[in-house]
Amino acid sequence: MAARFHSMSARFFAAVIVTALGGIVGPGLAEACSCGGRVSAAAALGQTDLVFVGAVAHVDGRKPRSMVNADGSVRVGSLTGSPVTTFNIEHIYRGGARQQVVIVGDGSNCDVPFARGETWLVYARVRDGRVTTGKCTRTRLRAQAEASQDLAYLEGLERGRQQGVVFGDVLRRIVGADGKPALQALFEPFQVIASGPAGRFQVTTDSWGPYQLVLPPGGFQVWVERLGAAVNTPQTVSVDHGSDRHLTLVVEYRH
Repeated sequence: MAARFHSMSARFFAAVIVTALGGIVGPGLAEACSCGGRVSAAAALGQTDLVFVGAVAHVDGRKPRSMVNADGSVRVGSLTGSPVTTFNIEHIYRGGARQQVVIVGDGSNCDVPFARGETWLVYARVRDGRVTTGKCTRTRLRAQAEASQDLAYLEGLERGRQQGVVFGDVLRRIVGADGKPALQALFEPFQVIASGPAGRFQVTTDSWGPYQLVLPPGGFQVWVERLGAAVNTPQTVSVDHGSDRHLTLVVEYRH
């Protein structure tokens, strides 16, 4: 599933990923779903057939697995089967007008845990009439901070707005247990700020550090703030209409 979606945006760190600085240290993952590097909303749009905002009407197809213990008691384990999720469409950005969409999972840990009543921004593929998505796409709850930037980008396209994307990860520079420099995932949300003649723009990362900014064309200084204080040296970025710029921001601070 992950390969099919070209390693899209969900953030999943291994315990230690070796880099030129020594390593990237990140949180453990209870439900493993192997994803590669992240992509922007612009790239995700080009890799999918159907993009929409929709409310979950109902979820079918998954059932709890019952297991019998040695003493004869029964315990409920993980869910089995492929989930089938029906969405009522609120707005569609790619894929043609429709009122409902049915997403079929593959029964793996890469399935998105949709729940009735939630509203999602969904990036999906359509193959032989089957609509699929997964954790390695940019599919996310509409209420999430990063979804707001995706929606800003998609709405900008609809309106013909001049815009570009700057995206990436905020990582913390630390000294590892072996005494070597390493980069660590964040464990709290930070603010990424871009400031230039076109204005000041700000977005909040999720707890692990990925961010995305949709910006008008122009030059910007980009930096990261924690608790209102800058924690890295500003970087200069030039944004052109249609540009899609990956930028890793490395911060240093003491608790």
